[in-house]
Amino acid sequence: MLAEGSTRLDLPVGAGAQGLTSRQKEDVRAFAADWRKNGRGPIGMMAPAGAFGATAVRSALASAGVPATQIVSQRYTPAGPEEIGLVKLGYVKLKAQVSHACGLWPDDLGSGGGDLYGATENREYWNFGCANQQNLAAQVADPEDIARPRAEAPIYAARRQTIIEKHREGGDTTTGYRQADAVVSDVAKE
Repeated sequence: MLAEGSTRLDLPVGAGAQGLTSRQKEDVRAFAADWRKNGRGPIGMMAPAGAFGATAVRSALASAGVPATQIVSQRYTPAGPEEIGLVKLGYVKLKAQVSHACGLWPDDLGSGGGDLYGATENREYWNFGCANQQNLAAQVADPEDIARPRAEAPIYAARRQTIIEKHREGGDTTTGYRQADAVVSDVAKE
């Protein structure tokens, strides 16, 4: 099923830090690129009160192509003086997921599924295929592909014309690959 989920990036920017490390800049760039591709709505930014890192994060987001109008910021107070202040970034994106939690076993598999007819009807057990479905959902590049297919790509007109001409002439329209020249290894030749 499709659901909206949050994507977060926590940056440990100290109270006295004037800028970001090179790794943090790369993390912000990657985060902004994913937002441009998959984001639904603005980027939320929570920065600790009194930290100078929020300005650096804002400028890193701007250099990564995020408009200032798409950044909603808010200040917070860390829980204690010893707690490091994190600049927290987040946005909402569409995710594919399984509709229920995996790993639930309400019935005993040893007795045929917990009912009188489970063993005789050869039904699948409660979570049959749940882990596979969850792994597939985690690997889907664009969750909207689950809801509807993508539009077809335009045809390759040059190849289409070649095939039509071969067909009109009565020739072979398949693509020929030379396999005689292909050598996997020289070990078997000796």
